[in-house]
Amino acid sequence: MRRSRGVVAAYVVLCLMATAPDCVGAPASPAPATVLPAEAPQKTPPAPGTPLKGAAPQAPVSIPVPEIVAKAQEVTKLLRELDALAAPVPEIVAIQTRLPDISTKLGPELKSTIEILEQGPPIGIQERLTQSWQASSSELAGWLDIITKRATQLERELDRLASLRATWAQTRIDAQASRAPTPVVQNVETVLADIEAARVRLQAQRAVTLVSENLARAEWGNPAEALGKRLRGSSNRDDWRDLFARNLETAFFMSQAVAREIREHGNPGSIVSISSISGMNTAPFHIAYGTAKAAVVAMTRTMAVELATDHIRVNAVAPGVTETAASRTYTD
Repeated sequence: MRRSRGVVAAYVVLCLMATAPDCVGAPASPAPATVLPAEAPQKTPPAPGTPLKGAAPQAPVSIPVPEIVAKAQEVTKLLRELDALAAPVPEIVAIQTRLPDISTKLGPELKSTIEILEQGPPIGIQERLTQSWQASSSELAGWLDIITKRATQLERELDRLASLRATWAQTRIDAQASRAPTPVVQNVETVLADIEAARVRLQAQRAVTLVSENLARAEWGNPAEALGKRLRGSSNRDDWRDLFARNLETAFFMSQAVAREIREHGNPGSIVSISSISGMNTAPFHIAYGTAKAAVVAMTRTMAVELATDHIRVNAVAPGVTETAASRTYTD
């Protein structure tokens, strides 16, 4: 009997151990881990050259209903002033009228000037040509300045009207939401219509002005760049090769062919090449031409030695300014 009670007691103890391990020194279940708040992800810095986002534009401020009448009068006064700005400016109209004539004149004048410079006129004539061109283009540069200022002024006033329109558009929304009296809402509508009409007039003037500005900039900038390139002696590879082909290669290969014919006939002969004074002296502002003509001089001297035993004389002349159709435009 005692043994049975001991077995029962042992069984009870085992059950207690299975159901309540904490009571008999069994290891406790691990406590739940403390969850730390996640760190905010770090923003990756923008790549170099990436434009930064600007601040969000501020919402337009509404005009309080009691101030609408007074503010509307201020807008009416402003729009009356802008009417004068939207009207054609006589000075701009005169420029727009003369621009086509200037375009017709400057094109051939520039071409003629460049052709003359390529012939290597003396420094004095180069200076006269440069001064003449600068005098012709200075008026156009002045026109461009006037037109640019006009376009900038129109752009500034258009931005001002856009801001004003946003304010009155918000005022209309708020006035309707607050159930403002109908005359007040109609006053706001009238102001908005007047602002839009003024914007259309200014925009039309700006469009016409921009067309004139682009034309004036092209007529002044492109020829000035082309002439400056010639005056600085800045030639590209095509210009350089073309000048050497026309002034040196033709003279060299023609002289070779003529010398061969003279030798075959067994008779003495003479070869005369055309150089230039630009090949004998420095040739500022037309370095390619002067270099090619200087090479003709070197070619002549060398061929004179090589062909002397064949009784062929080789010479070159180096003329200065010679009357031609082109030179008559800058000689007295």
